[in-house]
Amino acid sequence: MIGLSIRNTRGGFKACPMGIKLSDARRNSCSPQLPLPAVGEGFFRTNLMRMGGFKTCAFSVTIGVIVLLLCQATFAQEREGVALGQVVAKYQKAVAEHPTSVEAYMNLGFAYLALDAMEQATEALQNALRLDTTAAEVHYWLGRIDYLQGNFAASIPAFETVIHLLSDWSDAHAELGLSYFRLHKYDEAEAAFTEASSLMASSKSHRRRFVPPPLFDKENQEWMDKVAPLSQADIAYYLSLISFERGLFDKTAEYCHQAIRLDPQFADAYFQLGLVHAQSKAREAAEGAFR
Repeated sequence: MIGLSIRNTRGGFKACPMGIKLSDARRNSCSPQLPLPAVGEGFFRTNLMRMGGFKTCAFSVTIGVIVLLLCQATFAQEREGVALGQVVAKYQKAVAEHPTSVEAYMNLGFAYLALDAMEQATEALQNALRLDTTAAEVHYWLGRIDYLQGNFAASIPAFETVIHLLSDWSDAHAELGLSYFRLHKYDEAEAAFTEASSLMASSKSHRRRFVPPPLFDKENQEWMDKVAPLSQADIAYYLSLISFERGLFDKTAEYCHQAIRLDPQFADAYFQLGLVHAQSKAREAAEGAFR
């Protein structure tokens, strides 16, 4: 039996089996056992008298360690923020030096996106769009920002524009399907997902990504959820959810198995397959009762 934990990704909660695609931090459910610092006998004698015993002393040391770790984490976050701020400044300078460069405005938009500054990211990308209304990549990322903010209906025209400009861009079809899925428009979602999967399988898909290397951090799951495209396994999984919603459990299982074949460590597909088997057993039990 696979143990499960829950993580948040691409706008919803997913179940992950322990040991599958989990970082060390997520796998380790217990706090690390940190050794007490080496101190002299006088230290313990003094603190035992002042704080009422060894337990109080150990507790105080533990609190000190926790505070130190929190300070280190805060420093790391601040350092990351400074680094991203430097990247923003770099691309702001690039825009000032090259005010007619679509790529400069796009890079600035990505830098703001990395900082969760959605309004500024949108403004930068819209400036890029004013320079070139046929820039499919700009429409795509404006659609992604709308999606990330929960504006699923607004993201649909953006992805449709991308498909009009580049009909073989599988990512655009996949993101269109995801937006329809969030709106519970399952017929439209299924059609878009199926087209995306077909393009990926045919190796004819246009799959360009313009995220600048300094901003493409594969170690940052939150960032990857913003910029990483859906895979064929992801698409098969979402098709399984649509089939499950329709009560087509055999079809659901088929899509789950497809997702697992494409990605044997796909935790969500295993979980969904388990739900299908549970539902099938309940149905069999109900039929037996009615007989």
